[in-house]
Amino acid sequence: MSPAILAIFFTYNLEKVLAPYKLNDYIYCISLSFKALAVA
Repeated sequence: MSPAILAIFFTYNLEKVLAPYKLNDYIYCISLSFKALAVA
């Protein structure tokens, strides 16, 4: 898989793992950055 796809999967899983810790907003911003890079 391409690094961009891996980054999306990584951030997606990170969101699921860290959700209970209320870091959703922070992780969401990071995942958006990765997704933006993936599209670019």
